[in-house]
Amino acid sequence: MNKKNTLLVTLALLLSNMMAGLDGTIINTALPAIISDLHGIQYMGWIVAVFLLGMAVATPLWSKLGEHIGNRRAYQLATLLFAVSSIFQAVSGNIVFS
Repeated sequence: MNKKNTLLVTLALLLSNMMAGLDGTIINTALPAIISDLHGIQYMGWIVAVFLLGMAVATPLWSKLGEHIGNRRAYQLATLLFAVSSIFQAVSGNIVFS
C-alpha cells in the first residue's frame, strides 16, 4: 500500500472512531432531554442497556462481515447504516420508534 492509501485508511479509521465516541457522548449527555421530550422514563434502563450491548456486539460482527465482503465495503455499509438510522431516530415521534 502506498503512502496516500495508508493516509486515507488512517483518516477513515480516525473518523469512524470519532463518530463512535461522539455517538456515546451525545447519547449520555442528551438522554435526559430525549426521555423527557418523548415521555419514556420507563424505558431509560432499556435504552442504556441496548445501547451498550449494541456497541459491544457491533465491532466483532462488522469485523466478521469485513472478512466476507471486504473491509472497505463493510466500512461503507456501516457508515451508511449509521447515517440512515440517525435520520430515522431524529424524525421519531415517540420513544418506541426511536
